[in-house]
Amino acid sequence: MPDPFFSGDNDKKLSLQSALMAVVEILNYDHFLQTDRLHELHKFYEELTYEVYHMRLKNYGYGFEVIQPEINIVSDRIYFSSRLYLEDDVPELNMMVFKIFTDTLNLLMAVGLKHELPLRGFAGPGTGARSVASSGLAARVKMKDGMILSDMLKVFNFDQIFPDEVDQKFAPALNFASFHSANFYNATSILKEIDAIGIYFPAKMEDYPYAEVAIYSDMLIETSHDGNMGFVCSWQNWAEKYPEKFPVEEVNATIQACSNDDKNIFSSMWRSFGQYGITQTESRQQGIGRRAKG
Repeated sequence: MPDPFFSGDNDKKLSLQSALMAVVEILNYDHFLQTDRLHELHKFYEELTYEVYHMRLKNYGYGFEVIQPEINIVSDRIYFSSRLYLEDDVPELNMMVFKIFTDTLNLLMAVGLKHELPLRGFAGPGTGARSVASSGLAARVKMKDGMILSDMLKVFNFDQIFPDEVDQKFAPALNFASFHSANFYNATSILKEIDAIGIYFPAKMEDYPYAEVAIYSDMLIETSHDGNMGFVCSWQNWAEKYPEKFPVEEVNATIQACSNDDKNIFSSMWRSFGQYGITQTESRQQGIGRRAKG
């Protein structure tokens, strides 16, 4: 299958194209490093992988696997990217791209809150370019006289060192994937401006027709942050669909406890995050009213 995301042929100029992107950071990541508790963080990733996989299983049957967001995890940050097709006249496709993208972020927040992780991020439209540089075709290499370091046998077994025939070894092609985006490049400065838990979209999202489905179905909630209007991902929208996995009342209690815990260095950020959840219905109705008048 051809690469569906920003790929460019070797004989064509690689250029930026419309995209949806998000960067989410785990604020207390250093806690897992300093206390040697990466295994606890791994439990979060395991559940996230499970939930994303089952979300994709449902979308796969409709043929939507080609518009699933790409997810990359590097230390304390999770990067999301989805190709938009604003260069083409495909409004329904762009609506579905945005819906799946937002649903994935809501799922991430629901799983993160279940594990009491303070997640902070931003999302929105931009431009990006993805490419893959390849060494070429895979090949079989004729093995020479074996040179196995004795230390290697302390770590690997013989079949791992020589997984194929002893006289020949399969050497896969080497591929380097790269992604270019101003949003990702400027992520550090953008994240520093957000002093609340949550994943935030800019207010201009309501000006894009392809965002209407997500906004009107409450996948995004209109909110005010530091006096600026915008939208925040609604983890409740996802959790309420699967109450047996994501008990909303318990998660809300956790948010409240973290907000009131003076020993928690992120208590003020939890508090800012919890405020929109209390008033989301009111702010949602106000947003609908404004759009109706417009």
